[in-house]
Amino acid sequence: MQPTEMRQVKMAESLHGDLKQLARRRSILLRELYDEAIRWFAALRNGRSYNQYLISPREGVYKSMWITTGVAEVATDIAAQDGVPQNRVIYTSLFLFFQDHCEASSVVVAPNGRENTVDRIR
Repeated sequence: MQPTEMRQVKMAESLHGDLKQLARRRSILLRELYDEAIRWFAALRNGRSYNQYLISPREGVYKSMWITTGVAEVATDIAAQDGVPQNRVIYTSLFLFFQDHCEASSVVVAPNGRENTVDRIR
């Protein structure tokens, strides 16, 4: 088993519930889903800067999550490259991963539609 680290990320209860359901449907641990989402986002960036990070919802709740140390380092590197906090990288990864991997969700998308797209890489 690989070493893990705990992070706290603020998110809507609905997103957290949707991520838990997705992990159950795929028969994987939630920690594995978090790792996959961050690796997916890193691959999506493909070394390019991302310019539309999402901000955690004001009414969100901090959720503790375990992620593999190597994946945490990937999130730290992305945060340093793009000049944003690591938890914003993690939240954006989780939100966009879920949007990309599920057709129907209870996640609320902003009225301007900015949060439901993955084409914000320049």
